[in-house]
Amino acid sequence: MLTKWFEINQSNVSVRNLTFVEFPSKWTWKQNRQQWEFRLQGRCIGRLPYAHAHSGERYYLRTLLHKIRGARSYEHLKTINGTVHPTFKAAYAVLGLLNDDNEWNEALAEASTWAFAKNYETYSVYLNLRNSYKNSTYLKEHAILAPKMGDVHKLNNKMLSMLPDQSRAYMSVDTFCNTESDNVENMNPPKMLHSLNFPELSNHFLELKEGTPIILFRNLNQSEGHCNGTRLVVTRMGDKVLKTEVITRSNIGDLVLIPRISLMSQSSRTPFPIKRRQFPMKVAFAMTINKSQGQTLKNVGVYLPKPVFSHGQLYVALSCATSPVGLKILIVNRDNDPWDYTKNIVYHEIFDSL
Repeated sequence: MLTKWFEINQSNVSVRNLTFVEFPSKWTWKQNRQQWEFRLQGRCIGRLPYAHAHSGERYYLRTLLHKIRGARSYEHLKTINGTVHPTFKAAYAVLGLLNDDNEWNEALAEASTWAFAKNYETYSVYLNLRNSYKNSTYLKEHAILAPKMGDVHKLNNKMLSMLPDQSRAYMSVDTFCNTESDNVENMNPPKMLHSLNFPELSNHFLELKEGTPIILFRNLNQSEGHCNGTRLVVTRMGDKVLKTEVITRSNIGDLVLIPRISLMSQSSRTPFPIKRRQFPMKVAFAMTINKSQGQTLKNVGVYLPKPVFSHGQLYVALSCATSPVGLKILIVNRDNDPWDYTKNIVYHEIFDSL
């Protein structure tokens, strides 16, 4: 079945955008003929036999089949950035998916090769983006604000697609943290862990381009002002480290190297704490209203698909703009049509004791 997938990818360019796991959604396996045939109707979710993390090459092959699109051979599965690696594990490691401490050494080595001296209407906020996205002053003065992280994520994906440069994807390493339970070591289903998103962690799949504005959500170096909430712009992308420039607060212009670090989530949605190794930042063309507190911007777009849900949140969003001229608001109703008013949420109880 797998080698037949290789053969189809060799002869059919149009299917090379699919991983082996995604392939059954478009093609179906005919057991009696031992061949793949184009699926005429229905849908199917591809599944691979389980392989434990300690099963060696079988485990790494299974994981690569979730990641590599359009592979034409086993050798192709082991080819990353034009280099053929001796094992599936080696290819897995180059993709940054191996959970080991050697990544710090590789990030330092990569950074040492760089000249680095010191460690709708809402979219109209970003007028002339394609010609100005590498101008740090331009990015400093523009932002879109929304109440919920889901809306922010959609806006950031849209804005990122408007940049002309080639994007680069970074995928996290996710595991359950060690606990007193002996069962945790055998409970690291990668696909399930990758699908989880947490407000305090980066997503498993992180897509970036040079010129992308980002926002830190962990303190990297407090003495230098590289703290939670600092906005930066990506100026160079490596395999293990990002080179960025600060565009807000008192250290504008500072160059900052950001490695991937391991952070934990204590979410009640999972039975055990989750550890995720990823860059400690999020794309920040758009950000939540809460994250924008204390920032002033020349051009602000406020996107309100639903009324804000916290006391004073609408005021926080509107007060980020330095003048009414630079403020644009998009309100939509339940039918997703533009609307001309929204609710200002105020809890009168907080005034009872005044």
